[in-house]
Amino acid sequence: MRIFLIGFILSSFLLSIDLKWEQDLDKAFIKAQDSNKTVMIFVTKSGCRWCVKMKKRTLADKVIKKDLEDYILVKLDKDSLDYYEFIGNIKYFPTTLFYSSQKKLYQKVVGYFKVEDFISWLDDVKRMAK
Repeated sequence: MRIFLIGFILSSFLLSIDLKWEQDLDKAFIKAQDSNKTVMIFVTKSGCRWCVKMKKRTLADKVIKKDLEDYILVKLDKDSLDYYEFIGNIKYFPTTLFYSSQKKLYQKVVGYFKVEDFISWLDDVKRMAK
């Protein structure tokens, strides 16, 4: 019984970990340079049901959350996008971009992905970052 209780508390703790999103792209790259981490930019659009699904299902997964601890995360809304020159004209949502701390694009991922598929993308980015 005690092992079950400890397991339950631990899993509850892992599920309650929230992702820490940066709102300022410039500050995110400064943090990435200081910590030598990859930057993940998650671009959404208001009213996008696939964006909501990606946030609530994929990005809320405990394995994904754990993997994303190694990234500097930035969430941008297309409707309030001040960084057009940097990320370009995005037409489909959600779009997830992975950059080195030196602003080199590793990968651009367009659309909603299930947990297993998104983990595969994260693995690809990790290999590129080495």
